[in-house]
Amino acid sequence: MLIISLVYALYSLKHQPYDYFKKKRAVSEYELVKKILYIEVPVFITLTSIVLGLTISGLVPTISSTNTANDVLTFYIVRIVVYALQYSVTAAALWMIFHILRKEFRYYYARAVIKNMPDGADNVERLYRLNKALNSYNKYLLRSQKSIPE
Repeated sequence: MLIISLVYALYSLKHQPYDYFKKKRAVSEYELVKKILYIEVPVFITLTSIVLGLTISGLVPTISSTNTANDVLTFYIVRIVVYALQYSVTAAALWMIFHILRKEFRYYYARAVIKNMPDGADNVERLYRLNKALNSYNKYLLRSQKSIPE
């Protein structure tokens, strides 16, 4: 599982931003990974703190007269979910970091957002995408200005 996560994260290093955003699915893939991180990171942190709290305090449920089989099963299911989430969160976070660290990523992302705008999109959708592209381009310009010697 760890190898699959690392392969997915390192796969982003194969393509330059210009080549990556030639694909139509690149913008939606980036947005999907971002949404996954927004959802999975808080869930991962919450479940990990619950499991660690129970483990550290010595309250790990075991089959005894005080705990039911459902308590034990629930604890171990939560532990399995934490293990599964750690791989997907790690892969998504590395994938995002490797992309965003590239200087031109924001520029090509902004271009791709506008280029891939559907023809039948209503004005609200067009403004949403334009705002997303302008925000990304603004971040690119700010980063570019920092690297220009004065």
